[in-house]
Amino acid sequence: MRSILRKFYFLVLVLLLSIVTYQCTTTYASNYYVDKNADGNNNGTSWEDAWQSFAEIKWNRIQPGDTIFISGGTDSLIYYEELSVGASGTAANPIIIIAGKYSPSPKAHSGRVIIDGGLTRNQSIYVQKDYYVTIKGFECRHATKGVHVEDYASNIILDSLNIYDYQDQAGIFINASTEYTIDSTTIRNCRIVSYQMYAGQTDGIYVQRAQRTVIHNNYVRIPNQDPVAHNDALQAHLSNGFIIYNNIFINDSVYSQEGGGIPIILGSQGNNPVIIYNNFIYMGGIWWPTGNIGAALCTRWYDVSPMPPTWIIQNTIVVNGPRCRGVWQQYPATMINNIIAMFSPAEGMESFNVYDLPSAAIVDSTRNNLFWCNWADPGFSGQFTGNDNTGIVTGWTDWVNTYGGTGVKEDPLFVNNIGYEPDQSALNGKLYPNSPAVNQGENLKALIESFGLPWTDINGNPRDTTPDIGAYEYEK
Repeated sequence: MRSILRKFYFLVLVLLLSIVTYQCTTTYASNYYVDKNADGNNNGTSWEDAWQSFAEIKWNRIQPGDTIFISGGTDSLIYYEELSVGASGTAANPIIIIAGKYSPSPKAHSGRVIIDGGLTRNQSIYVQKDYYVTIKGFECRHATKGVHVEDYASNIILDSLNIYDYQDQAGIFINASTEYTIDSTTIRNCRIVSYQMYAGQTDGIYVQRAQRTVIHNNYVRIPNQDPVAHNDALQAHLSNGFIIYNNIFINDSVYSQEGGGIPIILGSQGNNPVIIYNNFIYMGGIWWPTGNIGAALCTRWYDVSPMPPTWIIQNTIVVNGPRCRGVWQQYPATMINNIIAMFSPAEGMESFNVYDLPSAAIVDSTRNNLFWCNWADPGFSGQFTGNDNTGIVTGWTDWVNTYGGTGVKEDPLFVNNIGYEPDQSALNGKLYPNSPAVNQGENLKALIESFGLPWTDINGNPRDTTPDIGAYEYEK
């Protein structure tokens, strides 16, 4: 009996020691607060005692798992300073910097948090050499860049940011000076809109020498009419790997010599995959008679091998005007279930250009797409190979009969009346019930889910084994 009691007491002692050890070694996350109107001790520990500025944040106190809440007041608060991140988290315990409306006690702090560059600062939010940081819920304006993520940063999440009226370069600028020293940036749920007229380059998102970048569920519109600036909704340069899905990219109609830019011009290289899925991509046309020719979607090549494995799937790609191609491949991609719709009051350009590829484009890699031009047959430019033939495709009949091409050649019947809608910002690719795109797509469920993406449309509507072509499933 005594032996049993000794064993019992020993087990209890071991359990108590384990609890004490766990309590001594476990780090508990802390909440910190910033409110420019706080009037307490200003030590950051509560709304009453909040730090009054970003400069007062004690970054040496911020540990993995901590959250910094920034007050927006009852309606809005404007912070005329740069938010420069100064601490890193871990994969299990990221640091979160977030608007006050998400706090445990949001009353009187749930207004808009506006970080204003005062027309002088380089950026509203700056991240360099930090990792595992989430930044969420802020407005950025009146700086050269909205958000600047620079060298040796990784696993940065930019979430639910409203970026507008930035002065140059980009709304979000991901910039590594050495290849791939920025890794695994995620941009999600953001709204980025440039000035309508600004003398300078105002890309929406610019990614340079980064790898494994994920961009999803964003609205990016570039209306800038600067006659000498090339303003893209999304541009990448020498980057390695993208997953781009469920976004709206709009470049307004432009009246400029430069041509106004491209909704997606993706300069990619390396072995990481490029996946462009479920996006609405709109280029409003280049109306200057001698303006630089562009495209709605360009896979850009900068002569650095290898060419990345690339899939362009279930996108709605629209060109509305002259001097603009639909899809322009400078490195090859598998392209399935896309709508490429071209509208122009006069003869426009080709729907699909592969002129710059190092070898003939494989026709079987371009399947079940809907091609439409309102003035003629869809146009194909460059060398193609299929059905034991290699050469130039002269038109739709040649595409189907000579090269074994597949797809649909009909008006997609968008709900939006492309070319006649006064507000380009409201355009999308929703379909009428009698659209020839309905139920005409290839079943790509297994492929899409192998990428870790959902087999749904741009709005989250489920797809079945006969999906609609394009980014939008018809909604009954």
